[in-house]
Amino acid sequence: NSLLLPIGVRFYFAYLLMYLNSFTHQTGWMATKGVFKALILKPKAMKQRLAIQRNKRVSDEYIKSILWDDLPPDQTGIRKVRKLFTGK
Repeated sequence: NSLLLPIGVRFYFAYLLMYLNSFTHQTGWMATKGVFKALILKPKAMKQRLAIQRNKRVSDEYIKSILWDDLPPDQTGIRKVRKLFTGK
């Protein structure tokens, strides 16, 4: 799938920043439990993803065209980090 790598990298980078930020709000333990739960569920999710991809009805280009190509408006911290790397 041509979207998994570019979107996955951005997602996991943003997720990492949100995870690290949870420790500044004293919710790091809950976030850590969530990470472990996600790791446990990942194999099943990937199996389901493969089944969905086999039966897809639209192209990757169409999916990419309807995705929002920016951060959520309330993610000011991530926007600051992005500005360090991209200048925008």
